[in-house]
Amino acid sequence: MDRASLNIFANWKAFLGKKEVVEWLNYFNKHYQPHDNVQVFLGPSFTNISYVIEHCSHDDVMVYAQDVSHLKAGAHTGEVTVEDLLSHMVDGVLIGHSERRSQLEESNERINKKLDCISSADVMVVIAISQIEQLQSVIDAGNKPTDFIWAYEPIEAIGSGNPATVERVESFVKDMYDVAGNDITVIYGGSVDSKNIGQYISIPEIQGALIATASKDPEEFIRIIDVAATY
Repeated sequence: MDRASLNIFANWKAFLGKKEVVEWLNYFNKHYQPHDNVQVFLGPSFTNISYVIEHCSHDDVMVYAQDVSHLKAGAHTGEVTVEDLLSHMVDGVLIGHSERRSQLEESNERINKKLDCISSADVMVVIAISQIEQLQSVIDAGNKPTDFIWAYEPIEAIGSGNPATVERVESFVKDMYDVAGNDITVIYGGSVDSKNIGQYISIPEIQGALIATASKDPEEFIRIIDVAATY
């Protein structure tokens, strides 16, 4: 497998309001140094996407949305569609996060409807899974697994401060390869920080990380990027 670069995602969830985003970017713009072997993605809330795109001074940094509607543009109150996101020039979208699956009861069917809406858009898609059947469902719906980045996030590791063991991650990724083939792109998410990221990205099959709690602090997020660049 050719791993030319690592993908490091900041998922701010609903942690950062406008004031915090402004402060975060002010620090990041001053102190972040790009690395040729690391691609950085920022994931603000819907209301802060435009601000981040307009005020991030580093052209190499991409911005993605934390979710997208399963419906296309139309009479759907409160929905944020792919068309709307494209108008804001986002580089990608995340779907299937375990918090949305559990807190909002998003089903595999709903995830596949989102993929149908995204299919005609030229954006990167990250699909978060914690079970192999969630990966299998996307394939069974007629999608090519190599078209997406897959984020493996063990449920008990999300926001708990208890990341999964390396052995568990290696075992799960092997199962992913058995189902989807060896050419898929896999990242790990679940209580990742600058102290433990090395143990995950040292796994050859892992091509990056989805960072949530630790990404709230721009100094820590930059440390994570700098550590990743050494692998």
